[in-house]
Amino acid sequence: MFRVVSLLILITVGLASACKTFDVPKNLPADELLALGKSLLDKKQYEAAAKTFNYLKTRYFYTYYAEEAHYYLAKTYFLWNKYEQALTEYELFLSLYPESYYLEAVQLEMAICYYKMAPSHALDQSLTEKALSMFDQFIETFPNSSRIDEAKKYRQLCIDKLALKDIAVAKFYLKNGHPRSALIYLQGVLEKYPETTLREEVEKLVAECEHKLHGEIQKN
Repeated sequence: MFRVVSLLILITVGLASACKTFDVPKNLPADELLALGKSLLDKKQYEAAAKTFNYLKTRYFYTYYAEEAHYYLAKTYFLWNKYEQALTEYELFLSLYPESYYLEAVQLEMAICYYKMAPSHALDQSLTEKALSMFDQFIETFPNSSRIDEAKKYRQLCIDKLALKDIAVAKFYLKNGHPRSALIYLQGVLEKYPETTLREEVEKLVAECEHKLHGEIQKN
């Protein structure tokens, strides 16, 4: 135990000045390497943690430690905001350990990765749609999860982002004198995303469109 504590102190000091020089202490047994990786992750020493977990999952393949290390490697990339790398590791993890204890966490964190990778609402939202589908699946599969509120929060963010894209198009049409086209998009928002928190704004825009269309009819 003294050896582990001393090692953690030395590594922490070393990382503070030169994380790039970190070398995994390969002489440590698997349980101590796992503890070391988790400690580095807690300290947000992501590069060192990733190196440790990657070595552990490779060196102790087909063992309990490989599964643990593989999940935490993906989690490290996730917390490091390296979402593409996290997804790669999560997908590989699922292929290797489809019934893992970490299945719940992996499915939620993958969905969050897709949400975080999606561009602003004005651009293509296929990643947001993918994320929404995965959040729906998570909520259905794990209704009693301790992270259910987190999943519902991100689900709502997805809904509002998708709604916002169509609202922006509707506003463009309305601004340029095409209330009928704007109305089509706004009605689509209400039909596709009835749970959006932007509903009040949409209803006001619908009323504006209908008023302008009524004025056009009277003119004719």
